[in-house]
Amino acid sequence: MGPFMRSSNTKFKTEVYIIICLTLLTLFSTYKSISTYPNFELHSFYPLIMFVTSILCSIITSFIYSKITKNDLKAKPNIIASMLFPLMLGINVPIYLVIIGSILIELISKFVPSKIYFINIPLIVGLIVLLICHFILKINPYLFYGEINIISNMKDIGTYESLITPYGGLNNFLFGFIPSVIGGCAFICIISILFLTLARSIKWKVVLSSVLTMGILAYFTGNFSGIGNFYILYILFTSSTLFGLLFTSISASPTTPTGQVLYGLFIGILTIMIRYFVSLDEAIFISIFIVNFLIPVLDRVGARSRFHINKSLLPFTIAWVLIVGICIYMFINFKTIDEFKIISKEINNEITSYVVSNENNVGKITAKVVVNNKKITTFDIEKSTDNNVNKIDRDFINSIINNPEDLDSIENLQGYYDTCNSLKTIVRNIMNDYVVYKEEVNYEILSKNVVDYQYIYIARNYDVKAKVVFKYKKLYNIEIIDMNEKDLNEINNSDLINNIIKYNSTEEVDYINKSGKLLIELIDKVKEEYNK
Repeated sequence: MGPFMRSSNTKFKTEVYIIICLTLLTLFSTYKSISTYPNFELHSFYPLIMFVTSILCSIITSFIYSKITKNDLKAKPNIIASMLFPLMLGINVPIYLVIIGSILIELISKFVPSKIYFINIPLIVGLIVLLICHFILKINPYLFYGEINIISNMKDIGTYESLITPYGGLNNFLFGFIPSVIGGCAFICIISILFLTLARSIKWKVVLSSVLTMGILAYFTGNFSGIGNFYILYILFTSSTLFGLLFTSISASPTTPTGQVLYGLFIGILTIMIRYFVSLDEAIFISIFIVNFLIPVLDRVGARSRFHINKSLLPFTIAWVLIVGICIYMFINFKTIDEFKIISKEINNEITSYVVSNENNVGKITAKVVVNNKKITTFDIEKSTDNNVNKIDRDFINSIINNPEDLDSIENLQGYYDTCNSLKTIVRNIMNDYVVYKEEVNYEILSKNVVDYQYIYIARNYDVKAKVVFKYKKLYNIEIIDMNEKDLNEINNSDLINNIIKYNSTEEVDYINKSGKLLIELIDKVKEEYNK
């Protein structure tokens, strides 16, 4: 751990308070794991197993090291570092990486000179372990069974529906029921930060300046872009932000008040930039790692500013210029993408084949869709830059192609809000284009025959196909060949057709429904053709 502020607490009391808070975070994550794996299998207690394993490895390594080197001065294990390390990992991290990591932390800490106190060893080893999980083991270290990474494959910015709704509400973000690190419960982190601040056991200026910086950036981004104020809480409650601030406030960070404020400012700025441009779950830890190299400089600035406040103006100016610049950039560049295009369309009688694309904030989906007689019969994804489309089950696709008139009532799949909306947009726009095209085909005679003084016409328009028979210059018979079932039943249960034949006219009858109106228009067109 880095040097602490002056305090009436002894070092022992400070460490006890910190250990209590870190233990509470572990116990909550274990509770979450038990609720996820209720059969009390080994994985149910995995967060606690990781926590205890790391501590034991630290104690054993320190003991062996002291025996080999016969150096009793370095016999004491770094307990707090060994507790912080597993808390910044996820539940899917293999136990052997936890063991190796905790051993490395203990050994490296015994060799690092006190002059480079700004090197945060648990943080560096933790980041290396997470990188191994992502790029070598190809696993998401944070996901409990059935959970979905809310910000994967997209910029960490969006609407309430795309960011919050998939997880039920902000309360789940506050209480840690989202994919996160073991120590990622925002509520317990807040309680721990307040408790340790009152106990004068952490550098609260680091936390406060970071939270205010991220809050200001999130506020202006949310309001200027029309997202809403919820974005402030989203930024603070996700990607282990609050745990990261707790982490750095009890480990390596500046010792001077001004240095701590500047340190927090730059962590806040860098975290927002990483989350916006790259959308990494580890944004807060990467920010801390980078800004830690500025600790000696910030401490020097802080020491000089005690007597010459103008010495700190330059770094503060740089920080606020960055804050304003980021706000302006995000405001100018953020937009909700939702662009539908018809790439090609082929028409063959009742069959219309489309190749279309739809692009939104997640990516671009290209699909081949076939519509036959007002129904989608084929829906195939040809290519996609939205990686989530492969995770959409066929049942959801079938539900939207079978109910194109009621897409809003079909619930999006959890965690895939934007992808599901993109698929709905494709279906909606294709059916709208198909309907418009068919309505342009107002009237068409398919066949005409004369048998025993009867003129028999088969004709159609957009929604109706019918046989119309004339005899001795009067309507003799009308038979509906094709019409949507609901309207057909209503017409069959009425006197519409009988009245048209009876009066030899469509002017004296009510058309009942939309298809009835189209039937009347079709009969009038056929009658005009007959009278010629």
